[in-house]
Amino acid sequence: MQVQGIDGGGAAAATRLRVGTFVHAHSRWLEGQGQPVFGAQVAAQAFERALSRHTRADIEAVFLDLAPERPPAPAGQGRHLRYHSLDDFLRDPSSRRVDAWFDVAGDVVRAFYLRAQLAGHEYPVTVTHHTMSYQEQALTWFLPLLLAHARPYDSIICTSPAAREVIRERLGQMSEGLGKDTGARLGYPGRYDVIPFGVDTEVFRPRDKADARRQVGLPPDSTLILWLGRFGIGDKADLLPLIRAFAELRQPTENPHLRLVLAGSGPGRDVEFFEKYARALGVRDRVEVLMETSPAVRHLLFAAADIFVSPIDNIQETMGITPLEAMACGVPQVVSDWDGYREMVRHGETGFLVDTIWYPCADDLGRRAPLDSGAGSPYPFLDHIKLAQSVAVDPFALHQALRQLVAEPDLRRRFGEASRRRAVQHFSWEVVISRYEALWQELRDIRRAQSCTPDVPGLASLCSSYDQIFGHYPSHLLQHSSTIAATPDALEVLAGKRLLPLYEDRAGLLVENISAILSFLAEHDSGATLAEILRREGQRGLPEPAAARHVLWLIKQGLARPTVNQDRPAEPAEQGT
Repeated sequence: MQVQGIDGGGAAAATRLRVGTFVHAHSRWLEGQGQPVFGAQVAAQAFERALSRHTRADIEAVFLDLAPERPPAPAGQGRHLRYHSLDDFLRDPSSRRVDAWFDVAGDVVRAFYLRAQLAGHEYPVTVTHHTMSYQEQALTWFLPLLLAHARPYDSIICTSPAAREVIRERLGQMSEGLGKDTGARLGYPGRYDVIPFGVDTEVFRPRDKADARRQVGLPPDSTLILWLGRFGIGDKADLLPLIRAFAELRQPTENPHLRLVLAGSGPGRDVEFFEKYARALGVRDRVEVLMETSPAVRHLLFAAADIFVSPIDNIQETMGITPLEAMACGVPQVVSDWDGYREMVRHGETGFLVDTIWYPCADDLGRRAPLDSGAGSPYPFLDHIKLAQSVAVDPFALHQALRQLVAEPDLRRRFGEASRRRAVQHFSWEVVISRYEALWQELRDIRRAQSCTPDVPGLASLCSSYDQIFGHYPSHLLQHSSTIAATPDALEVLAGKRLLPLYEDRAGLLVENISAILSFLAEHDSGATLAEILRREGQRGLPEPAAARHVLWLIKQGLARPTVNQDRPAEPAEQGT
């Protein structure tokens, strides 16, 4: 039995189970100020706290302390918690007898290396993941899995069915590439179990909005739309289309009390673009930008909001914690129909999923990623920036979803009540920890019943195909026959009456190419097919993938509108509910 989907349940039987996990030094970074907050940090710290709190009386959790001078965590009533240093764990045979191991930070090398160090003591290794999109992870994550002598009772715990499909595809690509290049027969014989990260439903809960707004300094009488997350156009979201959608909600004089709150941490240069664009659209006075938002006030920001919005457009995200936190606070969500978001948010029940549009145009980015990014690069992870700018979160659907929720307080209330129920029933840490315990016990029982002979390790195939791996993410894929038409906003841009919302050239998008495509579309009242655009740009010397990214960017910014094939990409196997 594998744990399936996002909403699965399960509880451990009343048998003593001893689970080992690392206490992560990086989780303590959240206690400092002025540091960008990453979801991996939030999740690691939250899991450690939740396991300490919700472990059942028959479970003994053994934490290996990697953070110096950490004070012992108090054990709850009936819980069995012990802390060991790594040195003590390796030295003392009595302390290292565990029934299962879990690495919450997703460190494959460390988890399997530790088991190899404990010769003669076999136990299931379970490892979760965070982002799975960076090319260097071929060497740091995926190749070690193929070389780790994984057993049938080991498991990669995936945070969403979408993430599971990515991991399976990348491992399959590497295994096939190694076989062709070297003749090596490598594979991962373990399991893929789906368990999401959870949310503390006692901290993140509905609160008095007036009081929450007073505590965070937000106006009490406004309708607040909240974005909360790390500011970054490459590894989080482009917020310019959101600002544009917000501006249209307030034209010409409707919704005078409507405000957009952008809260988070990250590169200030991206925030400067947000502020500049809001000012150009005449709504800067209605856009609140809260920089260096402390994690300690996240729950108050969610509780203060009327609507949560997250137009995620990157491949770095696999699940997303902020929609869960909004859900737990009883706040309806408007999020991209992309990655693991679509398994968390129930369209028409807890909020709205906004269609995403993409065309496979990223394989050249994957091949160049090790050259364009990393040390010495002016923009780290340039491939992710270029790729994210080619993912169009339908700006018209985004606007309509926000408009409907702004106009219908009763709908917000119904969505909010359903959100709270869903968060408590499926994503509270108590429920999530019980699923981990059930899985660990199942794997331990399998371990006791069988053994496995490892395969011979081999070399690595480094590069992955973004187009193949992430082709199931979008709602729709453009076809060569898709018609692309210029919008009225595009004509205003060509006439110099509207600002072109372009991030310099970081996404590999050039103004001259954008202008050429817009001019070509403007010459065709009924639009042009994607094939015609790509052929014309090819004649001008622009390769097809780059040309397609320019077209998708125009769609993303509401300057072009496509007719898309209504057939969705094939759903991943064993799709969650």
